[in-house]
Amino acid sequence: KKFIFKIILKYPSQIIVNSYEMKKCLKKDLNINSKCIYNPLNLKEINRNKKTKRSHFIKDKKKMKILFLGRFVDQKDPFTFLYGIKNIDKQINYQALMVGEGYMKKNVAEFIFKNNLSNKIKLIKYNSHPMQYLNQCDLLVLTSKYEGLPNVLLEAQYLKKYIISTDCKTGPREILNNGKYGDLFKVGDYKSLKKKIEFFYFKKKSKYIKKKIDMGFLKLNRFDYDKCCNKYLSIINRYIKND
Repeated sequence: KKFIFKIILKYPSQIIVNSYEMKKCLKKDLNINSKCIYNPLNLKEINRNKKTKRSHFIKDKKKMKILFLGRFVDQKDPFTFLYGIKNIDKQINYQALMVGEGYMKKNVAEFIFKNNLSNKIKLIKYNSHPMQYLNQCDLLVLTSKYEGLPNVLLEAQYLKKYIISTDCKTGPREILNNGKYGDLFKVGDYKSLKKKIEFFYFKKKSKYIKKKIDMGFLKLNRFDYDKCCNKYLSIINRYIKND
């Protein structure tokens, strides 16, 4: 891939990436310059799509509501999520929803059945209103092996949800500011994920957790919709005028 990219990426007049970590990787690995423009975060769309009168989780204030929102493919690594959930403390009262589609869905369903987790973990077909699930959860877990700049983390921050994410390339560390706005764990380390879920359960009402959530929300101006779109427009206009 690096060989192909090194050849192809010499030809564009401008290369735009959506994270500064990706910008550094391109420079380091391929000696290619690029410009970072963050993904525009459409708050109006989130607010419109989160609305529903339906309760997707069981109505129980004592039950921790955990969400996995993503495709059932190797990149998203749903089995790290499943192993983390499987091994958490038995006294923890939780419900988990896994929302998505993909070629690994059958294997995921079999794992849930064989490990007697059907009363704890529910599989839901992906639909056009994922914000409904995100708006109703307490905790979002991202287990990806790699990303670009995962929008779901931004959406979770806006809806003031706690985030536990893999420290994968690229995006999560940048969005969560090295773990100041949520928790990071090593890719595939389900034991660490287990511990972080347990910590959140017992500390979810603490000032420590609340501060992380609030700080993530306050720093979302980096992804302002108009500001990021105008950066794209500025580049496009520059090349149109040059032509």
